[in-house]
Amino acid sequence: MKPENNITPEISVLLYHQIGEIVYSHSNLDCFCLVGNFYEQMKYLKNNNYRVIGLNEALSSLHGHNTLDRPAVVLTFDDGDISFLELALPILQEFKFPSVVFAVSGLLGQHTQWVKEPKNRMPIMSAVQLQSLAMSLVEIGSHSVTHSRLNQLNEKEIWQELHDSKSHLEDIIGNEVGSFAYPHGGYNDTVLHTIRAVGYRCAVTCKSDQAHNAPSVFEIPRKYITYQDNMETFSKKLSSN
Repeated sequence: MKPENNITPEISVLLYHQIGEIVYSHSNLDCFCLVGNFYEQMKYLKNNNYRVIGLNEALSSLHGHNTLDRPAVVLTFDDGDISFLELALPILQEFKFPSVVFAVSGLLGQHTQWVKEPKNRMPIMSAVQLQSLAMSLVEIGSHSVTHSRLNQLNEKEIWQELHDSKSHLEDIIGNEVGSFAYPHGGYNDTVLHTIRAVGYRCAVTCKSDQAHNAPSVFEIPRKYITYQDNMETFSKKLSSN
């Protein structure tokens, strides 16, 4: 998705899940980042002159409506588990970084139900907690109603997952929910058609690439940040190469 003015903005959209203080033997390390590592990553962005922006500003840049003066990063967090509120948000507030939380609307105040290991079921923020984020430079996006694999559902079920989550979250935060993250990264042509029909402005995937290489605003790539990432691999993930 090349910008209209042919200037390529360097934008990396990063994907986080759980931020934690302790690693357990049963932890899913692909969806886990130690809070100390997260702090160092945010400090790296600050010290290396990256612009940390929201999805709206990223979309504007990708459309050529504004020009970025330096490489930019969008910070996204899937699922809306409590670790974002307790551990990630204070760090983001210290650095004054915006972020996006993709919430599972049907499981607010409950636990993640889709993980294989029961010990990894994280508590998800409640509606009240989610509502409080809207005043903290945090955009709320949808991660569906039940976190189902959308490419395995029929048309009616896809509509319900996309429409009902958007509507419910908008009622909670009193604002538009314009962004979506595909649960498990799964989508197909039916999902892409429906997400436009429901009224989302953009959607993010689990495919690793720079944002400006997206086929459309509904297939924006993201780069997984995991427990295995040290500062060298983190910095490499910000590169366009």
